[in-house]
Amino acid sequence: MLEVAEIGERGRVVAWSTIASVRRATTASMSASPVEHFAHGGIQSKRPEDASPEGSDVAGGRRCGEAGELRDARDSVEHGLSELKWTGVNVLLYMYICQGDALCSLPMATTNRKRNPRGQGQRLRPALLDAARELLLELGDQDKLSVRAVTARAGVSPNALYMHFADREELLSALMIASYTELRSFLREAVAPDAEPLEQLRAFGRAYFEFATQRPGIYRVLFMTKVREGVPVPEPGGPLGQDEGVDTFNDLVQIITGCLPDQADPFTQATYFWAGLHGFVALHQVLPTFPWPTAHEYVEQMIRAHIESQRDQ
Repeated sequence: MLEVAEIGERGRVVAWSTIASVRRATTASMSASPVEHFAHGGIQSKRPEDASPEGSDVAGGRRCGEAGELRDARDSVEHGLSELKWTGVNVLLYMYICQGDALCSLPMATTNRKRNPRGQGQRLRPALLDAARELLLELGDQDKLSVRAVTARAGVSPNALYMHFADREELLSALMIASYTELRSFLREAVAPDAEPLEQLRAFGRAYFEFATQRPGIYRVLFMTKVREGVPVPEPGGPLGQDEGVDTFNDLVQIITGCLPDQADPFTQATYFWAGLHGFVALHQVLPTFPWPTAHEYVEQMIRAHIESQRDQ
C-alpha cells in the first residue's frame, strides 16, 4: 500500500505530465478550430486567377487590406482562446497538485504514534494532587475547586483526571488523606513510643510547629482551607482507623489521656491544646516579625495551662 508522501509525489509527476500532453493536443487541434474555419472558410478571399478582369489596383489593395485585417483578427481571437483554454487547464491541474501537497501535509496514521514509556501514566496522579493542592491554597475553599481548573493546572485534558479519580470528591479525599498521612508520619517519628506521656506531648507540640514551618503549603491545605460537607471529624469515643485526619487527632487524645488523671476529659483538653497550637502557628505565619516566644516556650505554656492545671485539681 502506498505511503501518503509517495502518493503525493506521484500525483505531482502525473499532473505535470498531463499539462505537457494537453498542451501538445491543444496546439495540434488549433488548426481545426471554429476560428480557423471562420477565417479561412467562412470569408475566403478570391484567388488572383479568379479575379474579375475589370478589377483595379484599388480594389486589389482593398482586398489585401481586408485580408490583413482578417488575419490580425484571427490571430487575436486564437491567442485569446488559447490563453483561456490554458488558464482553465492550468487551474484544474494546479488544484490537483495542491490536493496532493495537502495530502502529504496531513499527519500520519496513529499507528505510528509512540507509546508512553512504561509507568509514565502513574506520574499523572501525583501531578494532579499537586495541582489541586496549589489551587486550594489560592482558593481557600474546597467547594470552589473544579476538575477543569485542576487539569488545566496540571496541563492535561479534563478526561485525564478520571483515569485516576472517579470524580472531584475522590480527588479531594485522596489529597486530604495524603496530606494527613504526611503530617501523621512526621508527628509519629518525633514522638518516642517508650517516652513518658509528658515528654511525648512536648515532642508532639514541637513537631507540630516544625511541620507547619517546613511544609506550610500542606499545613494550610489541611487547616486553613474550608472543609466540604460530609468530611469525617473527630468525636469523643468515635471509631478509629477510618480516617487519617481523625486518627491524627486521636493520637493527640491518646497522649493527653496518659498525662491526665482518670476523672479529666482528655478529648476536651486535646481540643484546647490543638486549638492553641494552631492559633500560634497561624499567627506566626501571617505575622512572622512579631516578637513571638519560641515554639518550645509556647508548648511549655500550653502544658501548664491545659495539663498540669488538671493534675492540681
